Amino acid sequence: MTKLTPAEARRAAESLTSNLSKDNAARLSSLANQLDDEGYATAGAVQKELFGAVTPQSANKALERLLSAVNDAARKSGSGIEIKIDNDKKLGANRRIWFEGSVDAPESRTDTINALKVEVLDVKGSIDHGGPTVALLTFNDNEAEAVRAAFAQGRKVPEENGMAVLGAYNGWVVVHAHSNENQGQVNATLLTTQVIATHKPSLVIAVGIAMGLKDNQRIGDVLVSREVRDRAMRRINKNGSITDRGQTYRVEQWIEDRNAQIKSRSTTPVHVGRILCDNPLNDNQNARGEMIKLDPDAIGYEMESIGVAVAARKENVHWLVVKSICDWGDGNKGHNKSAFQKGAAATAVEYTALFLQSGPPKELPLPPQGSRSKVQNSATKLYDELLARRLDQTPEANIIEALGTTHSMEAGVTESRNTQGGVLVMPALHQWLADKSAPPVFALLGEYGMGKSVTCERFYKALRDQRKKNPAAPEPLLFNLKDLTITNAAPTIDELLSECAARGWSGVKRGEVDQNFVFEKMKKGAVVIFDGLDEALVKLDTSPGQTLTNSLLNLVHDYAEKFPKHAPPRLLLSCRTQYFRTLDDQRNHFTGQHRGQTEAKTYQALELLPFSIEQIAEYLHRVLPGHNIDKVINLIKSVHNLLELASRPYTLKLIGQFLPEIEKDAAQGKSVNGVSLYRKMTQGWLQRDEGKHHIRPEDKLSLAS
Repeated sequence: MTKLTPAEARRAAESLTSNLSKDNAARLSSLANQLDDEGYATAGAVQKELFGAVTPQSANKALERLLSAVNDAARKSGSGIEIKIDNDKKLGANRRIWFEGSVDAPESRTDTINALKVEVLDVKGSIDHGGPTVALLTFNDNEAEAVRAAFAQGRKVPEENGMAVLGAYNGWVVVHAHSNENQGQVNATLLTTQVIATHKPSLVIAVGIAMGLKDNQRIGDVLVSREVRDRAMRRINKNGSITDRGQTYRVEQWIEDRNAQIKSRSTTPVHVGRILCDNPLNDNQNARGEMIKLDPDAIGYEMESIGVAVAARKENVHWLVVKSICDWGDGNKGHNKSAFQKGAAATAVEYTALFLQSGPPKELPLPPQGSRSKVQNSATKLYDELLARRLDQTPEANIIEALGTTHSMEAGVTESRNTQGGVLVMPALHQWLADKSAPPVFALLGEYGMGKSVTCERFYKALRDQRKKNPAAPEPLLFNLKDLTITNAAPTIDELLSECAARGWSGVKRGEVDQNFVFEKMKKGAVVIFDGLDEALVKLDTSPGQTLTNSLLNLVHDYAEKFPKHAPPRLLLSCRTQYFRTLDDQRNHFTGQHRGQTEAKTYQALELLPFSIEQIAEYLHRVLPGHNIDKVINLIKSVHNLLELASRPYTLKLIGQFLPEIEKDAAQGKSVNGVSLYRKMTQGWLQRDEGKHHIRPEDKLSLAS
């Protein structure tokens, strides 16, 4: 069996907790957290941590009983996990302990599929909060970016005074409020008061970064408030001594109970306890020591929690503080500051998502009836009802099966883009994966909005579901290339894999996933999925763009050379066809320059076809129940080029989304025609692409007019 990495070992330990006693589950979690970067812990260190109160001989026997209990539980569960320890007892306390087995990669974000189930409320949507609202508060740009990335899923949302409604999440309406006045207790009080007055949340959560205060903590560990203590209120006595006068506030019991449940499931170490709050930004070892002296039990320090707690309590709103450690306040704050802050912010947001995942509890009171706020352009009752129905639908409810047409990857072959007939794409992908003699690379191509990301994510989810029923089924690894932060140069393959996994996979930190990690998975039959190559290429010039593509395709070449006797490589890559001027450009980009000069037969290429008129009608029938679909189709046909745009899944979705608004305008006596629908659809289209190009959406509209 293969030795597990520390991250894999922590996930393995988590998977076994339900099969162990409460004490042994806690011990196993502690053992997994003691592994070093190579995945080893020493018997002496483990015994000291877990059984320090007994004699060495008793501790040794207790450790043996723990390992035996864990391995028995693993065998009974069929997980294939085993904890190993060096057999040579002469090594004593230096005997190494490690985990072996196979653990699936954490689940990747599938934003596009999720959006079909949980629609983000956009500019024209109603945000009259029909359910409990949670407000996520941030005071640092890295914190704000992490919240938007997780809950807005890369979409542009309307914002006013630093506040924005990000959408619905498991029964909550999620609001984000960011302080434009920076940090500190006063600003936290002001922001909390403002968001409560505007959006009437039932719960506010301060999400972000903090300073750690305990020796057993690590960068990236999560700090969760059981209590917050004000350190700013002090009396300076005549003799210069200090008398603490700060208040301590405790979260409600239901919040404590939920945090206890999440802590046992989290793959990231979580510390629940008392957080100190003051105004200074600390980077002084002596000041850190004074904090520890003041409150030896405190788990961390930050600058906003008291302001949030005081303002929330005043308005009878539930509150919580979730921060992740980015430094120690010991004079080394500048060391890897940006990377540590970004990583910590993302980890805090991940925990917050876990906290909200179970939905609002029954005991959570709703805001008083009639006190909830609206924004301009709230939709009519019909639009709200349609939106509510979309929120209740399953992810697959409004998916029309896509068709594709095959392409030759041979250079110089004369071939036009066929838009007729075609094959079902999902069965074609499964057939390619099952056929051991099929080309190792599947290029999924298509124009803007044709459903490439939906297809990749559906394929990924289908394979994960298969694997739950049959552990021998291929494991999918999904990397969203839109997550890459590219400047001028193409990232190395290790940098690319690390960043995409850290930003897209639950509980993964930078550096935990690299080429060797992927190769180990591929040896067992894993399929690697890179979605959105064009979204990375558009940020690069031609030469570094070719380098980026080469690094992805070389995974196949390098793997095949290194492991010729293992499972054949399988790589799915999606890219917009419109990125290439001609089919020859497309072929040359994929086949012309990467190492080994791999022949065109290495690839199987499929281009997604536009929807037929029958598919368009079927989709509109599903999302617009009660409407006369023939009249809707005629409205679409009345505008030049709108029917062609409707043949793309994404723009068809926009048409279905905005049609109720058009009807609302008509009911109010406004002039409405097909152009009205075209204009709204085009605005939504351009907003989707904002951030991918250098031209602003309003300028694109001006150029097109």
